[in-house]
Amino acid sequence: MIGKTQQNGPILIDFGAVYSNAVKEADKWLEMMGKSLSENARNKLKKIYDTIKAWEESFKVEPDYQTIKELLTSIKRIRG
Repeated sequence: MIGKTQQNGPILIDFGAVYSNAVKEADKWLEMMGKSLSENARNKLKKIYDTIKAWEESFKVEPDYQTIKELLTSIKRIRG
């Protein structure tokens, strides 16, 4: 194969259009995957942020037995 052409006996076959189309499709696929990964990461980050905000709100109240119990439960969840 020479560049984007191939000599097949007396016939010279040009694969330029096929190659260009394959590159365009690969670029579309990469862009789609990038958007998908970005959206997935953004959603996970938002869930983490919302969890942290909920914990922050729960820490703002005056501690009583139930509040301390919830705090310890949250810490247990964090530690896994």
